[in-house]
Amino acid sequence: MGDCACHAGDLDLCRGGEELVFAFLELTPDCNNRCAGCSNVFAAHRAAPPLTFDAWVEIVEALRPHVRWLKLTGGEPTLYPDFDALIAYLDQRGLPFRLLTNGCWTDRERTLALLVGSSVVESLLISLHGPDAASHEAFTRVPGSFARAVETIRRAAAAGLRVATSTVITAHNWDRVEELTAFALSLGACHAVFNRYIGAPLPGLEAAPQLSLQALQVIVDLSAAGHPVRLGTPVPHCLVPNNDSPCLAGRAFVTVDPWGNVRPCNHTPLHLGNLLHDPLEGLLSSERLSSWLEVLPALCDGCTLQAACRGGCRAESTLRDLPFSEVPSVALAPST
Repeated sequence: MGDCACHAGDLDLCRGGEELVFAFLELTPDCNNRCAGCSNVFAAHRAAPPLTFDAWVEIVEALRPHVRWLKLTGGEPTLYPDFDALIAYLDQRGLPFRLLTNGCWTDRERTLALLVGSSVVESLLISLHGPDAASHEAFTRVPGSFARAVETIRRAAAAGLRVATSTVITAHNWDRVEELTAFALSLGACHAVFNRYIGAPLPGLEAAPQLSLQALQVIVDLSAAGHPVRLGTPVPHCLVPNNDSPCLAGRAFVTVDPWGNVRPCNHTPLHLGNLLHDPLEGLLSSERLSSWLEVLPALCDGCTLQAACRGGCRAESTLRDLPFSEVPSVALAPST
């Protein structure tokens, strides 16, 4: 899995036990890319139809008292059959949203017009996994997806929409961070987001630990120098020192899948309940969520950075044993 883009650094607060800041809505399992490192935990069950428009309205109404805005994702969210109606509904309710998309839109003109005409769209985060077709499509596995994504980024930015790009670090792009950032900015993006790949091993596609570490250091250095570059997936501070906050999954946000099931984040398979029949308050205070939030890699024991870092991505701590133990240059903070 990969494309997290939690933007933890954007959030100036963390849930204090009462309210969330936002929620991911995975509108549909349908997607027109076939990413090898797909972040959908339901990737093997894409045939099941998603919720109806009325059911999504019910879920949004359950979330509205608790969130400031939504992140619409999928699959590919623009493939949701009632996508237009849902955007119109969010406009009517005055609920801001951010769209996470692969940019391969079936009808680019219609979708652009819909988004430009929305009063509550805040930004678009469009996947861009390399500065050329070979590097991008090594991940998406769909010929032509690079050209379609690039044109969508260019056209959306030119139309006045706020656009950022989202990249999963792979063996095909780890050494091209600066090139990819410059390319994204040339298309009109306001910044570039880079995410570690955090799922099951992908030999040949996943960047080797040392190479991923080098890419992370470049990203952190560029950000510190004032370049419009950000980390998406939280990075353990002992791996690469950084200023990002700990993972906020289950604290500042939750994810709702295409069938109404609630998970702490889009990377974890842990189900907390279903918003069509379970009150959100009970899910946020559940023992299941509390236990998940406490999971830390064994290497974090006794680390003085633990409070600021919490071991990086919470989902990674459960998807991989000792997720960064194979990186030989890790320098753990001294125990107290």
